[in-house]
This record gives sequence, C-alpha cells and structure tokens, in this order.
Amino acid sequence: MTSPQPQATQAFGQNVQYLPRISIDTFLVSENANEAMHVVADDRRLSKTKVAFQGNGVSKAAEHYATNKTPNLIILEADVEREAMFGHLNRLASQCPQNTNVIVIGPFNDISTYRTLMEQGVDDYLVSPVSDKELLSSISKIYSEKKKQKLGRISAFYGTRGGSGSSTIAHNVASILSQDSTSNIMLIDVDYPFGTAAINLNIDNDHGAEEMLSNQNNIDEGFLDRISIRYSKNLRVIGAGASFDQVFSVGKQFVTDIVDAIHASACHAIIDLPTTWSEREAQFLKAADDIILTATPDLSSMKNTKQLVEHCVRTRPNDPLPLLVLNQVGMPKRPEINRQDFAAAVRLNPSVTVGFDANIFGKAANNGRTIYETAPKSATSKAMADIANLLTRHRSDSMSTKAPRPLSLWGRLIKRIQ
Repeated sequence: MTSPQPQATQAFGQNVQYLPRISIDTFLVSENANEAMHVVADDRRLSKTKVAFQGNGVSKAAEHYATNKTPNLIILEADVEREAMFGHLNRLASQCPQNTNVIVIGPFNDISTYRTLMEQGVDDYLVSPVSDKELLSSISKIYSEKKKQKLGRISAFYGTRGGSGSSTIAHNVASILSQDSTSNIMLIDVDYPFGTAAINLNIDNDHGAEEMLSNQNNIDEGFLDRISIRYSKNLRVIGAGASFDQVFSVGKQFVTDIVDAIHASACHAIIDLPTTWSEREAQFLKAADDIILTATPDLSSMKNTKQLVEHCVRTRPNDPLPLLVLNQVGMPKRPEINRQDFAAAVRLNPSVTVGFDANIFGKAANNGRTIYETAPKSATSKAMADIANLLTRHRSDSMSTKAPRPLSLWGRLIKRIQ
C-alpha cells in the first residue's frame, strides 16, 4: 500500500548533485545571506568543498585578491549601488583566472541588472533576500553541468528499533532493483559482526565488512569491487560475517571513503545499517541520497521514528524527508497503533505498509531466498516492489538533463575585450 509524501518541498534535493573538491570564497554582508550560506556549507553535497567566509561585500573582493589566491567559486553580495557594483566586478576580473565562477546576490530586481550581469559573464544572479535552497541550487547547477560523469547513488536502510525488519527489507529491495537489466546494485551490510545479508541470500563468503574494517586506509572503488561477492548478474554483496576475534574502531574517514568509492563506481548502493547510534550511522544517514526508515506500529518505534525524522530535518534541510516503511502490521494478538495515528504522531505518512506474514518471512529466511523467490504473487512481495519503485523514481529524478552554461565571467569579459 503506497501513499504520497504530504510535504510540498519533498522533491527538492533530488536534482542537486555532489560538488567536486573545490574552494568557495564568500563576500556577504547581510545576516540573511550569511545564514543561508552557513546552511549550504553544512550540506552533505558540499562535503569535499572548502568554504571561506571573507565578510565585506563586492566592493572589497578585488582588493582581497590582489594579494590572495583566487578560489574556484566566488559568491558576492552587493554592498554598493548598481553602477558601482558593475565597476567592482570589472576590476575583480583582472585579479582572477578565466575559469573562476561567480554568483552575485543583490537587491536590484529588474531585468536590466540581470542582463548586464549575464553579459559580464556572471554565472548566476540571485535577488535578496536569498534562501539556502536557492544558493545550493545555483551552486549545484554550475558544477553538475561541468561534471558529466554519472555518480553512484546511496540508499540507507535504518530500523527505528531492534527487530523492525529493516535488514530483511533492504536485502529484498536490493534483489528486486537488480532485476533491471540496466542496474548496477551493491548491497553493503555494515552491521558487523551481526549482519544477515549473506545468510539471507545464501552466500558462503560473508567477510566483506571485516576486510573493509581491516583495510580502512585502502578503500576505493576497486577495493569494494574486489571484496564483494556476485549474487546475480547485476547484484554484488558485501556481507558482515560473524567473527568476534577482533574489535575494530571506525574513524570518520571510513564512512567518507566508502561514500566516495560508491560515487566513483556509479553503482546504486543499498546500505544496511545496524539499529545502533554512533558517528558511523549519523554519517551514513547524512550522506545518503535516500533514507528508508523501517518502523513497527508500537509506541517505542513511534517515539524513535519521530526523533529520527526531526534529526533528518535538522541535518538535511535541503533533502527530501525519509521514506517511511511501516512493517509487521497486523501481527496477531499484538495491540498496535493504527496507521493514521502513527503518521500524525511522527508527522510523516508511511510510503509503504508491509503486513505481518510469519509464514512467508520464515520460509524465505530459513531457505536463504528472497520474498519474491518464495512468494512472488504475495502482498508482501508487492510491498517490496513498491519500495524499489520509489527508489527507482528518486534515481530517475536525479538524472534530469540541463542546458549548456555560458562562458564564465572572466572568459566572457576577455572575449569582449578581444
């Protein structure tokens, strides 16, 4: 059973791409612009960028770069009248390389100002007051159009309480997604040493996560491919085998390197997260393109779901809300919170509801087979397909094409002079 998300801004963020390793200098004077830029600087898609807040405004930028190295992108706010702003931009051009990109923020809301700035080669002009979404979208457009390679996608599955069934759903969704002939799916179980991906899919070698933890300084695209096991033509699995002989400490760079490797591989990674809370889980949830929360219709799960949704709103303000899966609905002899009350309490509608079916889930788990293989025509199998379809829709939305950009500010100015 599927239902649309109620929030109107849910689609924002699907077309915003990860930025490459660039430097950004900002010359902002208003409280509004500074606050918006601080939100943008903390966005997951700017994890590789270096943002410097220089203060002042467009009038001080040329003076600054007379003695300082120029960044890849300069974001300026007008602190002078219109004609003076144009003059400062012309002087700034003489201090910067041709490939420097520029975004200007100003109060001038007229077509003449916009045309003049575009003629000067400014990449974008935003009328103040500006929102963090406008700024993020503007920056993303510049670099997503320059960076043509396809990036990998990350869907993180997280249970809102132990035993919610998040892992089982993640494994089945990965299998369904891999049935698309154009897909390149990698299932990564990071619940070491208690992960069940390998046993649920009847895979013998399940020590991939242990190899990752033992080689944290060597994680890249090729490493993930080497330690993964091919389950089917389009699905590779990194299991989390049960070995209690070693205890690993996980550094912040561990998650960053996995995320970078997935992006470079152009695969769609399904991350099966344990229902624990540490920097590792927080990092994966912040870095993910999609978050799938699996909840059960009881009070403890509802409380945790509400807190997790609020956490996602705070840490991912420019991303869609998580997809909520309400699992184990209709368990015999168990009092439960109905769907409508659950949604009202957590302020998020369940995207998919999965009914309790001990026979199908038990048979699939004991035989090391997926739900689709065990009962392809069941309501449970359809629910798994609904989740996969939602993720496929998100992936398609993020691949929209865009028109070519004009020359940069400095390139167009030099062309005019010549």
